[in-house]
Amino acid sequence: MSHFLSTANAKRTSLSLALAASVSLLAGCGGSSDTKTDIVPIIPKKAVVQTIAPDYSSSEVAYLDINAQSVAGDYYVKDKSDYTLTSYGTDVYHIGRFFIDTIAKYNSETPDAQVYSHSTKAEGETGSSNPYNLVFANANKAYLIRYASSKVWIINPNAANESDFKIGELDLAAYVPENNSTTPSPSAGVIVDGKLYITMQRLSDSFAPNTAYVAVYDVATDTEIETNHTADDEVKGIKLNGQNPLEHNIKAAFGDVYVTSRSAYGNTDLSLSMIEKIETSDYSTSTLVSAADIADNTEAFITSSEIVSTTKGYFVASKAGFNDDGVWTTTSGLFEFNPTTGAIVNSNIADTGSEQISFISVDDSSFLWVSTINPSTPGIDVINTNTNEKEGDRLLTELNPSVIRFLK
Repeated sequence: MSHFLSTANAKRTSLSLALAASVSLLAGCGGSSDTKTDIVPIIPKKAVVQTIAPDYSSSEVAYLDINAQSVAGDYYVKDKSDYTLTSYGTDVYHIGRFFIDTIAKYNSETPDAQVYSHSTKAEGETGSSNPYNLVFANANKAYLIRYASSKVWIINPNAANESDFKIGELDLAAYVPENNSTTPSPSAGVIVDGKLYITMQRLSDSFAPNTAYVAVYDVATDTEIETNHTADDEVKGIKLNGQNPLEHNIKAAFGDVYVTSRSAYGNTDLSLSMIEKIETSDYSTSTLVSAADIADNTEAFITSSEIVSTTKGYFVASKAGFNDDGVWTTTSGLFEFNPTTGAIVNSNIADTGSEQISFISVDDSSFLWVSTINPSTPGIDVINTNTNEKEGDRLLTELNPSVIRFLK
């Protein structure tokens, strides 16, 4: 039995779920030189998933163990729902966001034992810091993206004492728009070749859109890099064409950076919902695909993307509205596109299009994990990116799944 299940107490639910034997047979499929590995090994995966009650009244974390073909829920149960996750090796970081303002560390080998819980607010800060994510430079240094602040914290993730937790900060004050009182709304970050890229939504206090930017920092010195991207502004960062890059929507792949923008809430312009590529060699940008490029699309916005190879990527396009029963519902389709040409290759992959997709992530074996929300069968679908077909049955969760993080 998996160690995830052996430490669970009697109230935990273990759901035995079959995963098709073809998962273990895919090693022979191989891959071209532009994939993440030349020959894709099939490594049994362990993951943690943040799950949220449909009415947002509570949340919990589920551990998925493909070796045991099981899901163990009921971890880190909270009476609030605004939580997210990140991981590093076998460590799990449970982040409480708006007016929770905490980060708790666990180790997946002993998932019930909390290592620490630290505040994400500085002394004297009266509002919420609203931490969004933790981006790791190495085992001893990480960057805490705080959405409600212009200060990104540099932290020691191994600090047992809260006084040793924060070791520095990055200042994004130059990007705070005139119609926002405190923050440029930093939403996500990624590190490529020793450089930290931070997306900023730069929404107004009333959530109206402003030009979105990506700031770039040298990880070794924690100083901002002048990208010389645009001549008509007074900041050093990269100006984006899209609006409102959401949480988790900056990705690194094959030496470059990809940013997905949803478009501003309330905006009906599909052309501002897009995937952009940043060339890390010179910080130039190009728009690969927008929601307006989807055939016959009038309502769906691109909400997330993943890159598998230089010729294969995926994105989620979602739309919201009242269904035939008068219930407000979100439905999502999974699309394949070419990250080099921007061409949309396939739509509604693996029979998507009738349920909501809240999160996607590609593991080290190039399987695409999809958090799927359905009133009766919420859970994780695992998709073989060689065939675009689901591998086995859905890994069912008790609550609606959102963020997926993989464990070593």
